[in-house]
Amino acid sequence: MAATHLSFLTPYLTPSFTSYLTPKLEFSIFNFQFSILNFQFSIFNSQFSILNSQFSILNSQFSISPVFDSLKQRYQDWQLKKLLRASRDKTIKNWDVIHTVGLIFVVGSAEEWNLISRFISAQKKQGKQIFLIGFHPKDYAIDYIFTHTETTICREKEDLSFWGLPKADVINNFTERHYDLLIDTTTENFFGKYITALSNADLKVGYYNPQFSTLYSQFTGYDLSIQGNDQFDLKKYLEQVVKYLSMIKK
Repeated sequence: MAATHLSFLTPYLTPSFTSYLTPKLEFSIFNFQFSILNFQFSIFNSQFSILNSQFSILNSQFSISPVFDSLKQRYQDWQLKKLLRASRDKTIKNWDVIHTVGLIFVVGSAEEWNLISRFISAQKKQGKQIFLIGFHPKDYAIDYIFTHTETTICREKEDLSFWGLPKADVINNFTERHYDLLIDTTTENFFGKYITALSNADLKVGYYNPQFSTLYSQFTGYDLSIQGNDQFDLKKYLEQVVKYLSMIKK
């Protein structure tokens, strides 16, 4: 390419000058191509640096997640303790004279819902009013409907604040109502403890298993704790609540 480029100058140049210029031009072209190669390599290095930066940010986010979870749990614990410091009157009544019952549950299998539904039907026959509030985990799909009209559902995906607290406009209808009895059927669950602490009830009943050792194991918001040592059995637990309260003097 260089020799062709210089052909029109041949009549005006000496042979020695032509032979000197041609290698110089070829060397310049080589340097130019090498510069382009360096430039492309620099771009590659730049892109690789950006990739490393993005990967570092991703690693940072994974590292921060456990720290945030710990902070969130401590904030929730602080909220519970603050609610439990409020004074309230406690009244233990015989099961037969209890008229309004609030029940907290975690959305689970159709079998569990049918069990709760049968419990509600049995109590309605005794003239009791039952109000429910349930926590629906974000990754749990259900294939049934909540047939009880007085049911509030708090969805983990939509109805919790940044710190994991249930939003007031979702739960207020349940927590601001007065109950003769509140039954928490959740175990080691912040939602159940939070609703228990926030609710207005004469008597609050919950489940306790000494084998549990989480942040909520020492929850003091229950007036009556039903102790269990095995895997939680919802049917047995509800039967025990009725049994023990039926033993209270009228």
